Amino acid sequence: MIVNVPSKNGEVRSYNMKPKKAKETVQMIREAHKGQNMIIALEKGSVMELRNDKYDTAIEVLDAVKDWIKKGYKVYSVKNIMKV
Repeated sequence: MIVNVPSKNGEVRSYNMKPKKAKETVQMIREAHKGQNMIIALEKGSVMELRNDKYDTAIEVLDAVKDWIKKGYKVYSVKNIMKV
């Protein structure tokens, strides 16, 4: 699986890792940001992109999650709002 990690300066670094390791990374991020309204990763096919999309309310996160799912992505949020 390819995991794309954007940096603060806009560059994107790509890493090749096993899917299990990628999901462990997502879980680590989820635990570090507990209680926040945010999307932390998107996955489509064999590519995952780490995100830092923060929202003011859980409803806003839910709306964003629905939009990404409609586009064919699996969405990882801090709070498991929807299981896909």
